[in-house]
Amino acid sequence: MLEKILQYDTSWLIAINNSGSEKFDAFWLFVTHTPHWIPFFLLLLLLNFYWFKRKEAFRNMFFILLTLATTLLLVAITKELVMRLRPLNDPSIAPHLRFLIPAEGYSFFSGHSCNSFSVATIVFLLFRQKKRWVFWVFLWPLPYAFSRMYLGVHFPSDIFVGMLVGVGTALFYYRWYCQKYKMISLEK
Repeated sequence: MLEKILQYDTSWLIAINNSGSEKFDAFWLFVTHTPHWIPFFLLLLLLNFYWFKRKEAFRNMFFILLTLATTLLLVAITKELVMRLRPLNDPSIAPHLRFLIPAEGYSFFSGHSCNSFSVATIVFLLFRQKKRWVFWVFLWPLPYAFSRMYLGVHFPSDIFVGMLVGVGTALFYYRWYCQKYKMISLEK
């Protein structure tokens, strides 16, 4: 069963990576580079202080940073425990992939996916009562996570598990936030 899942994982990765073209490579290289998202983070920070009273804005910032710090730690520990080779470093898969960026470290699970989905989820949950359209925050982690497969540095399962861990971590901290500050939890 696991072997079959890993075969699908590899097949999907090769299909995604090989569907790319030089025409789109620069776009995906831009998307995957974390510093390019700094203006987005600054906008969220400004909106946080614009929409919320100072005390609540700082509380939101604390929970966003706590969520991110937790996922950073979970990713680092899991990668060292699992030690799954990145696709580009796996000699059985590498010949079938397009190389666009160097890949260091281990693959499972994707830090880009985990961290971006954790931040997007906690921001959505904290901000949604102020602004209904805040669901657009998920337009950030989707291409960010996809870029990792396009570039051949993560398997689809790395992305999917990273997404689940990120969302799960955000839900955990949001539930704590709601209990601590007597708010209605996930129902609204």
